Amino acid sequence: MLIYNLDDILDIMNTQMTIPGEIPEHLVFIPTGCKICYYLINHPQQGQCHYFQINANISGKHPDKTAMEYILRQYSTKPF
Repeated sequence: MLIYNLDDILDIMNTQMTIPGEIPEHLVFIPTGCKICYYLINHPQQGQCHYFQINANISGKHPDKTAMEYILRQYSTKPF
């Protein structure tokens, strides 16, 4: 798994690097039609941070709160 650093984020912002949501290895498609993008960034002060992007389905709806909590628990090693 690629772990991004701040230089990578600057490259993404300057369109010199592909955004994580366009890389198939970062994506999970769920049956409701939503797309989830998961990636890690090494921040100098905070350390390794987990990022999620959950896109709406074709009708413009995101998963409800219960579904989003379930999705996040699948990636989490700590309770939230």
